[in-house]
Amino acid sequence: GLKVLVVLVMLALVWRSLTRQQVDSRARDLLIALTVVGTFPQSNHVRPQIFSLLAFALLMTILTGRSAALPRLFALPLLFAAWVNLHGGWIVGGGVLALWAVLTLPGSASRAEKAGLFVTGAMSLAGTMANPYGWGMWQFLIETVGFGRAEITDWQPLYRLGPGFVALWIALAAAAAVGVARAWRSGEWDLRRLAVVGVLGLASFPVRRLLSFFASATVVLLGRDIGL
Repeated sequence: GLKVLVVLVMLALVWRSLTRQQVDSRARDLLIALTVVGTFPQSNHVRPQIFSLLAFALLMTILTGRSAALPRLFALPLLFAAWVNLHGGWIVGGGVLALWAVLTLPGSASRAEKAGLFVTGAMSLAGTMANPYGWGMWQFLIETVGFGRAEITDWQPLYRLGPGFVALWIALAAAAAVGVARAWRSGEWDLRRLAVVGVLGLASFPVRRLLSFFASATVVLLGRDIGL
């Protein structure tokens, strides 16, 4: 029941984001289906990783929201303070937040939003200390997160896990490529969105655990362009 609830809330956030982008209902349904399939490798088990799926979708919703920037951004430290106590996937979220903040600097966002991203980013980093182990949690993740973990399936390259995973990555990459091409032609592309999807796409091929993040980012950040 908990797993189903978490997945449904995650999908509701994706649906809300697509609706806000005024994606056609048929395209929106197909993108939701792509999200379900793309996140299934991580959501089909009752493990703490399901919370990262939800937290990442919430992060995408906050970063791309249309409401007043500063009140929206100050939800980020609370998100990361909760996330660090649920699953180590907050590292991926932190990397995405840092990339988003850096690429906001040359953009047209207001000075208040740019400053707000860095202030709330620093607060989010501090928020990850709000766990029973303090900075020891960082040390633990530094020691355990890496590519040399042959005994754990989630950390293996997709090509070692069978053609199904490679086919899923290709489908997601194709959808992302369509979105990037259409955004580029329209002249309304956002470097932050393209960069986040691109980095997660490249990183997810050698590390299966990142595949679900790639799926969510592709649908939420490029959904409008894919659905054109």
